[in-house]
Amino acid sequence: MLLDRFAALAAELDRPIALHVIHEDGHKVCDLLERHGVRRAHFHYFKGDRATIDRIIAKRYYVSVTPEILYDEQSRELVRLYPIELMMTETDGPWPFKGPFQNIETTPMFVPEVVREIAVLKGIDVQQAAAVLADNAKKVYDFGVEL
Repeated sequence: MLLDRFAALAAELDRPIALHVIHEDGHKVCDLLERHGVRRAHFHYFKGDRATIDRIIAKRYYVSVTPEILYDEQSRELVRLYPIELMMTETDGPWPFKGPFQNIETTPMFVPEVVREIAVLKGIDVQQAAAVLADNAKKVYDFGVEL
């Protein structure tokens, strides 16, 4: 399987692996990452059950939050459960979002709204949330430049 080879390479090179994991695939992907000893994983647009959420928190893997947080209860619950120290933001564009983004072409300009909603759900200041989320992206992807 190709994903198996990517996980092995990520572990060998100590690089992050970005994954689109939804629903019942979560445990299979966690098994794969653990088998190869992957230390940094980014679950982009993650959808999964509480057991998988607990498992990826325990491994200190990251999830990224999309604009769906403004109207999708499953996304909002993930943010309530997940430590902000292991969270990032994304737009996952192009994607036909609903709510305040209905019929608007996906753009990175949606990210500040995502950050504001994360801050609300976490009960923290927006600037504090923005700083933590930006630092997380730097940690995961080893950016050599200031964001």
